[in-house]
Amino acid sequence: MTPPTTTRSPPPRTTIPLVSSLLPATRQEQDLAEQVKDKPVEAGQPLGGQAQEKTKELVENLREPAQQSAQSVQQTAQDAASTVQEEGRSAAQDVRTRAQDAGGTVKETTGR
Repeated sequence: MTPPTTTRSPPPRTTIPLVSSLLPATRQEQDLAEQVKDKPVEAGQPLGGQAQEKTKELVENLREPAQQSAQSVQQTAQDAASTVQEEGRSAAQDVRTRAQDAGGTVKETTGR
């Protein structure tokens, strides 16, 4: 003969949550705890294998596009650096030319 099971009603909202942990579990709660104790491990093992396979597949599928993107970014950065460098040289040459022209104008104006 099985002992009668008792059920607890949920504690009122004003009760401190720790109070319910101090009460002994009912037989039904104990039985359910035993039944599900090993379930997460059992259920997680096949999923873990599938997740690992999918992860490896994703890594392989994304490796080449990621490398291509990295190379594209590197090439764009190199192109931008070359453009800035060339524009800097051109601007410096313009400044030199203008300075020489201005120096010539000053000499002509002052007669020196």
